[in-house]
Amino acid sequence: LFPNAKFLFMVRDGRATVHSIISRKVTITGFDLASYRQCMEKWNHAIELMHEQCRDIGKDRCMM
Repeated sequence: LFPNAKFLFMVRDGRATVHSIISRKVTITGFDLASYRQCMEKWNHAIELMHEQCRDIGKDRCMM
């Protein structure tokens, strides 16, 4: 769609993110809002994948 797109990878503190998800009751597939630990694990895994994808496309296209 946008072959020359560039990205900026910014990460919010996971504790704040999960607290917001749980307190606002945001529905995210695979997240168990009754388990803070499980939400933290899911969030951490998602961020790790995004970090890897950013690294894979290179510094010229994704700034971390």
